[in-house]
Amino acid sequence: MQGCKPGNVCFYTNNTNTPDWQTSGSSTPGYTYNYTNAKILNNGRKWVGADHIYYFGTYVGMDGKYGGALAGCLHHYEGGRVGDSGAWIDVNKLVAYRIASATYVNNHYWGGECEAGSTGLQYKPNGSTKWYRVS
Repeated sequence: MQGCKPGNVCFYTNNTNTPDWQTSGSSTPGYTYNYTNAKILNNGRKWVGADHIYYFGTYVGMDGKYGGALAGCLHHYEGGRVGDSGAWIDVNKLVAYRIASATYVNNHYWGGECEAGSTGLQYKPNGSTKWYRVS
């Protein structure tokens, strides 16, 4: 991933050579951003208790109505092939798997080790209490 500075989390939409937005901090409470069909890279540095990215958003169902919530956790990038690192996710997989017609990443924060089952991408249909893991 080009253009993602070391220590930052980067959000991409179409072009994976240039992030649409990157930051070394968590999003400010009360401030949300909307990245449609986002891709996220955690290029953060190793820092015990604060080097994983937890992200949250929503998705629109295939029928064009509100579908539910999405969430996940990404490890910090330690080198090697980005796609195999656990530091990268394409939230648009929900569209590719025909679970959603659009996805939106609305918030993120830095935290400690990813909780069991929280890595990658998960979704929860509106009205459900169960999370389903995509990757």
